[in-house]
Amino acid sequence: MQLLYNVIKNTNIKSLGEKEIITNEELPATKKEGKEKDAKEHIESYENLVKTMLQNARRESEIIISKAYEDARNIEEEAQSKVNEIYENAFNKGKIEGYNKALEEAKEKSNAIIAIAENMLKNAKIEYENYLENKKNEIYDLILTISENVLKKEVLNKEAINNMIFDALKSSQSSQNFIIRCNSIYVNEIKSKIDLWKNELTYLGDVFVVGDESIEPGNALIDKGNGKILVGIDSSLLKIKEIFEGKE
Repeated sequence: MQLLYNVIKNTNIKSLGEKEIITNEELPATKKEGKEKDAKEHIESYENLVKTMLQNARRESEIIISKAYEDARNIEEEAQSKVNEIYENAFNKGKIEGYNKALEEAKEKSNAIIAIAENMLKNAKIEYENYLENKKNEIYDLILTISENVLKKEVLNKEAINNMIFDALKSSQSSQNFIIRCNSIYVNEIKSKIDLWKNELTYLGDVFVVGDESIEPGNALIDKGNGKILVGIDSSLLKIKEIFEGKE
């Protein structure tokens, strides 16, 4: 599994129009290093928690299957003991008829007990697989929750969302117009950066900013005419989900 910190750090932009765009946020060196160190330590502590949960899940599931095998072995030993007892009783009586009858009875009881043991093993394997699957889902949900909480802390920072929008615009300078849709809490901040961005990106076309309350804080949708780019929390979580589902 990729280090969760690296996954979160490198999954800021997801293109919905043409191709996937991945960027790293650029912050002033000292501030960036401090934030990254805090975030990394925070996330690594959660990763250790997830690893511990996985180890405990495997250990508990192994106990389930081990106990089932032990119970099945005890039942089989009981069945064999019962067969031997019946044989011995029949021989002691010295009667052929009794021996044959006892032999059939022993086989029936033995087969019945062994069937119970086999059924116990089958059920134990099912229980083992279900337990692991449930634990896997619990851990998967925990990782997504952790990722979302960490991303919210970082992306709700207006400076962070500005950097992601800037990187998205930079990657699509050939487009003539951009419409940035975002929650109203970012509108004024983003508008105040447009002139600065145009100076830095020489070929940047017209940029319009539209407040849209349907877009959750921490996200922005950039329409560039020939496609759309989603930046922020949702695109990062989508990327993390794809990694866990094996699509990455």
